[in-house]
Amino acid sequence: MRHTSTILSEVDARVAAMREAADAPLLAPLLMLGTIERVGSNWLSDTLRVLMCQHNEPLRQQLAPCHPLSPLNPDTVGLAAAERRLTPYGRHWLVTFAASKYGTTRQVIKETNLFFTLPNLLELFPYSPVVVLTRSPLGVASSFARGGLFGRWNYRDRYQQMVATTHRSDAPLAEAAALVPDDDPIDLVALVRLHVLNTVLLATALDARTGGGADDARIAGIPYEAAVRNPVAAWHSLVRVAPELSGVDRPHAAQEAEKVTARAEDTFVTNAPKTALIAELDASSADLVRATTIDALAIAQRTFPPHIAAQAGEWLAGDHLYTCTPPTARIRPRPVGPSNRRVEVSFVSGKGGLRLRNLLVTNAEFAVFLNEMAEAGLSNSNSGAYLLCCEMPHERGGRLHRDLAGRWMVSPGFEDHPAYWVTWIGAATFAVRHGLRLPYLAELAAQITAEAQPTNTDYLVGDTVPIVQDGVGDDGVHHLVGNVQVWCGDGPDLGIGPAAMWLAGAAWNTPSTPQEVLRRRHRQLMGSSRGVGIRLVHDASGPRRPASPRQITAVLRAWMDGLAQRERPLPVLDGRIVSALDVLGSQPDVGLGAHVRAGFGESGLGELGEAAAEAQRRQVAEGHETHAPDWFGVRAVVDRAEAAAGPRRLEGDVDNVGLAARQVVAQVQQPADVHLDAGLLPHLPRQRLVERLAVLDLPAGQRPGAAGVSVLVQQQNPLVLDQDAGDAYFRHSGNVPRPAVAESANRRTRVVVAAGGLGTRVSSWARYLPKEWLPVAGRPGIVHVLREIAEIGPARVVVVYHPYYEQFVSWARRALEPDGLTAYRRAVGNPVAVDVSPQGLVIDWVPQQGCYADLTSLLNGAEHLAGHSDTAGDDATYVVFGDNLYPSCNVLTALQRAPEGVAVLARDYEPGLAERRGVIVTAPGPQGAPRMIDLVEKPGPAAARKLQARHGTASLMLLEGRARLDDAFIAFARDRHAGARPGTEPKLALALGAYARTRPVWVVRTGSDVIDLGAPDVQHNT
Repeated sequence: MRHTSTILSEVDARVAAMREAADAPLLAPLLMLGTIERVGSNWLSDTLRVLMCQHNEPLRQQLAPCHPLSPLNPDTVGLAAAERRLTPYGRHWLVTFAASKYGTTRQVIKETNLFFTLPNLLELFPYSPVVVLTRSPLGVASSFARGGLFGRWNYRDRYQQMVATTHRSDAPLAEAAALVPDDDPIDLVALVRLHVLNTVLLATALDARTGGGADDARIAGIPYEAAVRNPVAAWHSLVRVAPELSGVDRPHAAQEAEKVTARAEDTFVTNAPKTALIAELDASSADLVRATTIDALAIAQRTFPPHIAAQAGEWLAGDHLYTCTPPTARIRPRPVGPSNRRVEVSFVSGKGGLRLRNLLVTNAEFAVFLNEMAEAGLSNSNSGAYLLCCEMPHERGGRLHRDLAGRWMVSPGFEDHPAYWVTWIGAATFAVRHGLRLPYLAELAAQITAEAQPTNTDYLVGDTVPIVQDGVGDDGVHHLVGNVQVWCGDGPDLGIGPAAMWLAGAAWNTPSTPQEVLRRRHRQLMGSSRGVGIRLVHDASGPRRPASPRQITAVLRAWMDGLAQRERPLPVLDGRIVSALDVLGSQPDVGLGAHVRAGFGESGLGELGEAAAEAQRRQVAEGHETHAPDWFGVRAVVDRAEAAAGPRRLEGDVDNVGLAARQVVAQVQQPADVHLDAGLLPHLPRQRLVERLAVLDLPAGQRPGAAGVSVLVQQQNPLVLDQDAGDAYFRHSGNVPRPAVAESANRRTRVVVAAGGLGTRVSSWARYLPKEWLPVAGRPGIVHVLREIAEIGPARVVVVYHPYYEQFVSWARRALEPDGLTAYRRAVGNPVAVDVSPQGLVIDWVPQQGCYADLTSLLNGAEHLAGHSDTAGDDATYVVFGDNLYPSCNVLTALQRAPEGVAVLARDYEPGLAERRGVIVTAPGPQGAPRMIDLVEKPGPAAARKLQARHGTASLMLLEGRARLDDAFIAFARDRHAGARPGTEPKLALALGAYARTRPVWVVRTGSDVIDLGAPDVQHNT
């Protein structure tokens, strides 16, 4: 589909890539569109809450009025015009907002009162089913009158906004001006006119979307009156547009609500059950509402197509079903004031060594933080897209506001209530500012026991309550479950979709059943909600180093500048800020920032370079200054500028084009004095490595003084290179391979070791240690891989690694040099033994450049090998996945014996493994050698069963981590890679499957055990 808006084109491309990568069908969100507020939409939200993730009015509530797409902006424009006014952050907000709503489980977006901005929402979600939620103007007027909502919610301003919008010379729908004349109507008349206007605009937009009803199967209207009188029929109307709900019993949310009706009566309490249709209006007011509705519909019939007016009339019907009664006095909600008991902030010991802050973060605390950030030059609104928190009016539930001078303040009476409407970025930066972090979902789940009684949930109060909980002592955790949900420091792996973080617990406006409290739900980094706040924690080792407002501002600005790189995958763009904040708040005993000085001179074991003089530091800064949007992470205000990957989504933590290598300004590689750093021990996969730790310990000192420049320091990560020279588990001989001392007379085999991953499945330790270096049977996995290669003869090996590990590789090159093992053993104080490393390997190290993918690693390696004249005369190139070890035999020798051409390693088919592997469809080839005829990557259970039924399990095999390729395939793969859609991950397995449809690809069977170094349950022996 061609668009005039590049935002729509980007969203389409992102969603298409997500759909292709998904293991199950990707569903567009369900749009619940109200003809106005107070149409009872929350009955459906509460009903669906246990089945679908909810998003309540994100466009109307989470965009500032100045945003070009905000329904509150009188200068409303379309997407194509809006994108010219958006900064990179504003564009990114919109793209991630749209892309994040697609998933294998359908999500729900509820919006009301979008008026002229509704077409933009429909354009963003062209395939979404729509439920139109309607209510008679009589019922709406009653609800507004009972709560005094016309004045509290500034509907007078909304009316004048519509007058201004419809009377513009470039009005988007000029004929709508007749529905909102500028005649200063009384409140009831203005309300009904707005109701009719939005209903007509809704009918017009949906008509344009469906071509006059040609696709009305995706649209259902559910009147509030029908839902009250016959909820089963209303549910069936929903199932018609969301067929995945067919056969699902309708949740009975209203039954649970009966428990709280007597205690909760508030503007935002919407789960009280309704069994009758009552309009609390006097007779004259009711007659005025009916008359105004008739007049407005008559105008619509004259100015809009007949079928539009008829549809609007149908959606506005139902006033005859109401019984009018005199208005009753209603108690306005009052905030629950500060607790009489004062509790000081402290940290409580929890399970697993976690230390939890006893109190939730308050509005008063967050206002102080917002003022600090404002003074540091950071704006909360970026082209109308909020960054740290959503600014809502008090009557809409907002508690954080700015006074006339621009200073942040709190609604009186809510200072000690928990902060909400906070984005994940706001929560994470607040944590970093205080030297703390957000809890991980599993950590919070472990703290929630049967004794943790929910407090202030299920609309019991109708709003938050103060953070001090009655019945909990000063040394207890207050509101562990209830008051607000909290942001987590980790999130789900959504593949190539936008990054998201978990929400945990229960809030004042959510259910508190054990199933709901522990149900997994997530939200994109820039989303916010009236029920989500902040809980802070730290590890047993103590708080982290607090970051200053200027440091946080610099990191956020650099990230927002980098969002202009729209060709990058969304997890990369989002992952940069996750990683940067993780780095900024890292503990001193993990980083080396406190032990670093800039140095010059050649690296040497056991010696330090001389400290840089001022002139030299200035020269370094001038000669190596980087451009912030290109090389994120190099900031003078960041103590650890290496942008170490965080444990949530490592693929998104660093850019994909040589990022880490190029952000080095003054690269300090002096191995320095060796000592044991106990602070690293909690982060090692096995603490038995303590005896072999080698860590840089450079004296504290200066770093280059120019702004925007920092020092990236090499850290000798804990490795085991020097245990037993042989072992019974691995049948290969030798220990650490070394490059050949002299050029062999024979040509060398070409080998590419794909080691470009970041170990997301084992991120708890892979942030410190490449998974290929995980010790297995006494030595790093990469050593076993290189020994396997050495046994097939002289070879030139290119190891393609992720740029994040650049500094690690600098150390690894030295460790794998001739005599590197001996030097290492001497450095760590172990006995020096005879080096029995195998001969015949020349090892090159190349950073992966291009989008993250195994096919990218292959092409990077092949390009590097093409420049060397010592490789074999034939065109064979072996590809070895560095995180797969085969201890029982040398599988490369089996590939050597395969028929000429492309050959892959595979094992017998196991249905239980199919959804995690490439499934090869084979057919008999010459001399009984099986040949690949197709490949299906990670089929889901249903697709796997179809493959089994069609081809039989005997014809199916599972792809393994070794292959022999030729120049023809590499050329084919290069063309396929170049033609891939932006944002997609080009996979070697899929390229092999495509190639096999027209040319021979031989399949070599193996029965060897395999060790996957990236598996969370990998068994290794240090």
